[in-house]
Amino acid sequence: MPCDGGWFKLYYNTGHFEIFANNRGNLFCKNAGRKNWYGGEKYDFSFAKQNCANGYVQFDITKSASDFVVSVNGNQIFKKTFGSSSGDCLKNIDRITPYVYDKRPLTFFLDNTSKFGLKFLRNRHFQKL
Repeated sequence: MPCDGGWFKLYYNTGHFEIFANNRGNLFCKNAGRKNWYGGEKYDFSFAKQNCANGYVQFDITKSASDFVVSVNGNQIFKKTFGSSSGDCLKNIDRITPYVYDKRPLTFFLDNTSKFGLKFLRNRHFQKL
């Protein structure tokens, strides 16, 4: 994400993950908790502004059967450990749809092997880089 902030959301079959501004985010799990937010539970978090490298901050996101962890430069900024009330977050993610609310290109790395970037075109349409 650009150093001066941005906004992106990763939608997936079990919920979504979102970073906005340069110090806030949330994780949403479908069918979780009290189900008082769109049928699931939203976990908000904030973090200190992160150091930039080449004009961008890289978020490393790891989802396992038991945890969802977000790190920057090896420093953990958010961790959610799943339990019996975590709903669909206990399931595997089988598809990811990124949504970028910013006109600057962002690059996403998946499984440390595949990489794709998105460039804003117009009317929230994107072109693969």
